[in-house]
Amino acid sequence: MEEWKLVLCAVLLGVTLLVVTLLCICTKRKSEQQRLEQRNLEQGRSEQERLEQQRFEQRRPLQQVLPQQQALWEQQRLNQEYQICSEQQNLKQQRQQQQLQRLEQQRLEQQRLEQQRLQKQRLEQQRLEHQRLQKQRLEQQRLDQQKLEQLRLEQERLQQQRLKQQQILEQQSFQQQRKEQERFEHPRFQQRRLIPDTILNENKERQAFDEYEFWEENEVDEYESEDEKEKENVSGEIELKAERRERSRYRSRQRNRRSRSRSRHRNDPTKTLDLHNLSVSDATKQFLEFLEAMEHEYYCSNYRRFNRFIHIITGRGLHSENNIPRIKPAVEKYLRENGYQYEWKNSGGMVTIDLFKTLCPEIQ
Repeated sequence: MEEWKLVLCAVLLGVTLLVVTLLCICTKRKSEQQRLEQRNLEQGRSEQERLEQQRFEQRRPLQQVLPQQQALWEQQRLNQEYQICSEQQNLKQQRQQQQLQRLEQQRLEQQRLEQQRLQKQRLEQQRLEHQRLQKQRLEQQRLDQQKLEQLRLEQERLQQQRLKQQQILEQQSFQQQRKEQERFEHPRFQQRRLIPDTILNENKERQAFDEYEFWEENEVDEYESEDEKEKENVSGEIELKAERRERSRYRSRQRNRRSRSRSRHRNDPTKTLDLHNLSVSDATKQFLEFLEAMEHEYYCSNYRRFNRFIHIITGRGLHSENNIPRIKPAVEKYLRENGYQYEWKNSGGMVTIDLFKTLCPEIQ
């Protein structure tokens, strides 16, 4: 214990000594700083006094200078002030110019950037427009291809329909020709048929055809009457009378229909062509087109008798130069060279063409 006490006392003694030494050092430093500050203050005061003394000494000889010397010094001072002012103005102008240049450079830079931005925007718009036009062109090409494909398919379909119709018309015309030929070759029709003196006589030809139809109906009635006699023995008179009434009604309807169709075709103005007030070339062109159309219509009607006559009004040339006809010889030459059956009427101003005798001479 005593040893520990001695150690503690020694430590405390060392600490106290250390603290005392530190305090002494701090006090010394503070005193030195105070002395330095006082010395500096004294030096500053002495320096100020010296400067004041110099200024005073400088002022005193100036009062003794001559007025000319003072004016010279004043002029020099003014010159120095003017130079200083001019230098300041030059510096100010330079600064302003530099500032203006800097602003101008900034403005040009902004313009350049704006132009670049606009150019980029324009290029982008052009690219988008080009893409849009390209898409439109591709879409238009696709639509055109679709239309062409549809047209091709439609043409093929129409061609097939046309071929079918032609086949059907050929079959019908062949059957109709065969029936007509069989009818004309019948001996009773040959006996009752009236052959006109002239090439074209419409009324007599129609009368002969009507007589043949009347004979055919009567002949059918005779055959039917024989069958009916047999039926009377089997089924009775009531059913026979009803059948007779039905047949008579049917025949009357057929006769009325034939008479209406004949009157309609007899009065049809579309089978007449007027070539007045036309040149020879135009008249020939219209005549050929009309003749071709009428032949096609006559062919499509299976050579019906009431469609066989067409009329061409050429005129007698009374209004031509020297009263010489020009259209009439051209039409007559064409009909004669191509073997048409025709007859001139109205004092040679109208020609009637018989398509039946021209196109079907073998069944006359």
